[in-house]
Amino acid sequence: MRNSKLFFLVLFFFCVIPEAFSFQFQDYTWGIPWAEVRDKINKEKKDTLESTYTLSYSEEALGYDAVVTFVFTPGGKLLASVSIEWKTPAVAQVIKDRLTKEYGEPTKNPYTEEYTWQGASDAESLFLDCDAHETELYYYGGKYYTQFQREIANVIAAQKGYPQPEEKHSPPLKIDIQGGNNWRR
Repeated sequence: MRNSKLFFLVLFFFCVIPEAFSFQFQDYTWGIPWAEVRDKINKEKKDTLESTYTLSYSEEALGYDAVVTFVFTPGGKLLASVSIEWKTPAVAQVIKDRLTKEYGEPTKNPYTEEYTWQGASDAESLFLDCDAHETELYYYGGKYYTQFQREIANVIAAQKGYPQPEEKHSPPLKIDIQGGNNWRR
């Protein structure tokens, strides 16, 4: 939903640990355009790193240096995902404990230190990835993240020279002259 706030991150970072973060996400909604996000970041006087589908900036979060990245759909450049990456595993347990307290037990990958908290829809979720070198927290924005996945698959297919998926249309209406009033598709 376009007006859906980034409520998981807002609740976590502002209700649970308000003194730890100087940046705010409540001014962002899923599906807002690239330029609007860039303008908000620039208004806060943060230097951004821009790539084809992302805007990133550095920030101290939970006492450690982190990189915040906004991911956009390739076609419309609409906000689809937000991630925060720390180059330390030290924050992982704090984040996991707080998210579990707030949203219940996550689904855990049995082979890795990856945890998922499901949101209001199947495509809206929080994902925490912890390893020996870094901690990454991702929030996927519902239908906009689904749109991102579809569009990025098409971009990759086009780059590799694969045929693009065809649009599904109803077949044209045909009239059987021989059979009288037999309408068929």
